[in-house]
Amino acid sequence: MLIKHFGATSAEIVKSCRKITTICISFFVFGKPWTLCHVAGGLLFTSSIAVERSAAGGSSRRFAAALFGTALLFSIWLVVAGTGPSSFSVVIDAGSAGTRVNVFRFDAWTLKLLDIGGNAQVFEEHEPGISAFAQDFSGLQGLLQPLLQTAMNTVPVGQRASTPLALRATATLQVLPLADADALLEEIQRVLAPSGFKDAGVERMGGAE
Repeated sequence: MLIKHFGATSAEIVKSCRKITTICISFFVFGKPWTLCHVAGGLLFTSSIAVERSAAGGSSRRFAAALFGTALLFSIWLVVAGTGPSSFSVVIDAGSAGTRVNVFRFDAWTLKLLDIGGNAQVFEEHEPGISAFAQDFSGLQGLLQPLLQTAMNTVPVGQRASTPLALRATATLQVLPLADADALLEEIQRVLAPSGFKDAGVERMGGAE
């Protein structure tokens, strides 16, 4: 149909589709949510293909115009639709009195906070604080695994690899020797790693933070 109406050759169609498909596949493989920046980037990328085809002259110009027009209409439709896909963020707050998980959901285009099941966030807390396991790591798994499970139950499987998981320890580590605190954080990192979330760091925070 494109060959008949727009004068595009089979090679041109295949080349253009291959470039666009490569980008789409990369988002699925790496679990990246689409944002307005990606829509704009996709439009610019498609425009570059259209310019390349148009420069070839002759019947390729009709194909270039059709390709750009289709991409422009699709981009406008996405923007007018109002909201993009949702993205998630998981933060574990390791305080002195307890350890809490917070799961947030955002609109990937506007970064507006979205509700989860009617609530602003998913929240769960367990005791004690992580410093209780500074000399014996055996209890860390039992403390952190229920919190991880709550996050895993909230975030869809397909989005976990792109969802950042951060643990921030506050006053709970300030009472420990530096070597003990570092060893504890390393063990926590090991416990969190199999969850499948994107590593956003296991760090101590100062009082001002």
